[in-house]
Amino acid sequence: MLTRRLATAIDIEAPPAAVWQVLTGLADYPAWNPFVVAVDDHPDGQRTVLTIAPPGMRRQRHAVRITACEPLRRFAWQGDFLEAGVLLIGRHSLLLSPLADGRTRLDHVEEFTGLLVPLVWRWVLDTRLRAGFHAMDAACAARAKQAAGGAAAQLTGPSRRCASSR
Repeated sequence: MLTRRLATAIDIEAPPAAVWQVLTGLADYPAWNPFVVAVDDHPDGQRTVLTIAPPGMRRQRHAVRITACEPLRRFAWQGDFLEAGVLLIGRHSLLLSPLADGRTRLDHVEEFTGLLVPLVWRWVLDTRLRAGFHAMDAACAARAKQAAGGAAAQLTGPSRRCASSR
């Protein structure tokens, strides 16, 4: 099966702890995230439903499983299109690296595999989703900088799925 990797990166003027709190606080995503605009529990109790708004496309709902929650380093989830297991599987990772002067590098990565990858890579994944990743990255940077500066960003902390995976 074909695999493609979509990756963006941004250096954030905030320490890893502030960025981590923003990224793992899934309940707060609708307040700041222009790409992941809604977060709900799945009826099965094991997954989270993310509603994404790729630029220029209709909103899409995806049930995902949190697959990694390594504090201050890596937050990841996996979902698959139509839950078919072979059409389009996305493995999403948010990776943090400390930089000098208390800043943080955020690497935002998704690896796609499945039968649909060759059909949708160029006109959806590598374009519209990439634009959504950039928008999310910039909004995360602004939110983390605000939180690190002691401004009134109300953060709820790690999602319960992340907190329970430790």
